[in-house]
Amino acid sequence: MSTFKRYIFINLLLWSGVFPFLVPLSVFGQQSKTTTQTNQTQNVPVPYQREEFPTWLLDLRRADIVAFGSLPFMMFFTTFAVDSYRYYMNDWDRRYAPWPLKASGAIEMDENQRIASFSVAVGLSVVVAVVDYLIVKHKWEKQKKLAPPIVTPRITIEPWSPNGNENEAPSQNRDSEPSQ
Repeated sequence: MSTFKRYIFINLLLWSGVFPFLVPLSVFGQQSKTTTQTNQTQNVPVPYQREEFPTWLLDLRRADIVAFGSLPFMMFFTTFAVDSYRYYMNDWDRRYAPWPLKASGAIEMDENQRIASFSVAVGLSVVVAVVDYLIVKHKWEKQKKLAPPIVTPRITIEPWSPNGNENEAPSQNRDSEPSQ
């Protein structure tokens, strides 16, 4: 065995035999028992507040969830559509039939058709996310218009009299003009 092959063999042996045992030791290390109670309460996560994120970021997160959530459905529909188109273009040959009708010797899509199918599915998922955004935005605007206006009552704060005369009428009303 040459020295180079021996060098490679030893490195492979070390990295495959020793390294997998060293990584968990550093990743799953335990904390020391000397931590105080204040340190433990500082490490407790706090739930997010509603005002912590701007509205556009919440809308972007919703669009992200809707787009990725609709991607598998859009992929199924576009694959079915491409298979149906191939079935139609090849004179209804059973080898090109879409998924539920496929026979055992079916001709699969080529790479370009798969890429086109996936691209259309991604585009449709983004369209679904944009439509969802517009629907939610319309509902919020409609809700704002139909909601009664927020009326803040006018509160007059009168100073407390140290004499304890609660029945004494105030000399001046703050809502009206001061008398001269």
